[in-house]
Amino acid sequence: MNDGFKENPWLVMDAAGPSSYVGISENGHWKALYPTEGPSMENLHELVRRALREMSLSLEELEGVQYAEGPGSTLGLRLSAMFLQILLQTPRLSHWSCCSYNNLEVAAVAQMDETRAASFSLFAPWKKGHYHRARVDQLVTPKIVLDNCDETALHEVDPLFVRLGLRNAAIPKGAREIAYPIERVPELLFVHRDRLHSVSSLNPYSPVPVAFARWEGKRHCGA
Repeated sequence: MNDGFKENPWLVMDAAGPSSYVGISENGHWKALYPTEGPSMENLHELVRRALREMSLSLEELEGVQYAEGPGSTLGLRLSAMFLQILLQTPRLSHWSCCSYNNLEVAAVAQMDETRAASFSLFAPWKKGHYHRARVDQLVTPKIVLDNCDETALHEVDPLFVRLGLRNAAIPKGAREIAYPIERVPELLFVHRDRLHSVSSLNPYSPVPVAFARWEGKRHCGA
């Protein structure tokens, strides 16, 4: 399995939100990092070009891509995945490796590094009355369990929140918060390499399976 850290630099795309970022990382450090000016393919293309110019690199000289799968901005995640899939299908980039990481897990790892708390729960907004959750247990072997919960879970612990995506009004007023550690992402993935996964394709994080409605003429065609 590709450990995601060969000597060549990597293209990194992180749409955790509220802002999305495009950058170049190498050996656990940002070499270039830009926030997107809006959710569009044109912006992503221009920022990749800007980052490559800053580093005097070409796409062919990169090792591949490290992609933040979410949770985060649904639109940002989908646009990033679409843009990167186009690059991965380019014949001159057939040597690229493809890796992904979970944004909430990375935020939890950052908090683990900065606190001595034996256990804690980290929440991020999902949909009305529901949250993404990372449950951290460091009592014996450090472990992170990712799941989803409704708002009743907030009363069972002293909740800690991280802003992912665009629905941050769902974070209760006065709640404890941490910032998404975008500046530390290359470092965290370099140190905690088990959080970076080799994948064959890039798919935004989905907490539940996609549900499809059965096709019916009356429903879909007004027959």
